[in-house]
Amino acid sequence: MTDASPSPLDNFGAALAFASATTLAVSAPSHSQGSGKVALFARDALSGHWALAQTMSPSDSGVSPAGASGVSAGQFGHTLAFADGVGAVAQLAVEGGGQAAGCVYIYHLLAEGRW
Repeated sequence: MTDASPSPLDNFGAALAFASATTLAVSAPSHSQGSGKVALFARDALSGHWALAQTMSPSDSGVSPAGASGVSAGQFGHTLAFADGVGAVAQLAVEGGGQAAGCVYIYHLLAEGRW
């Protein structure tokens, strides 16, 4: 697997987590000047090949962490965890209230297979 939109020093592969038996989440927390992203790869049942299925970023969530300005400060995808149709993606720094604090974005697996 490789990053479909690599950038220098994006740390692709810094964190890995199986979202299901056929879906692997791979983080690149320094992507896009440190904003970060998580790529979800799906394995084809017939060929066994892995292909990019979805990309997550803090702006995808539609929710700003409580007390934050909603402006990403970086390292989205620093840590990943997935279980039972729920995914947690940690971000080290979020701008808000004059302080930088981390947060965790929670994603739910939708019926159509997207997070």
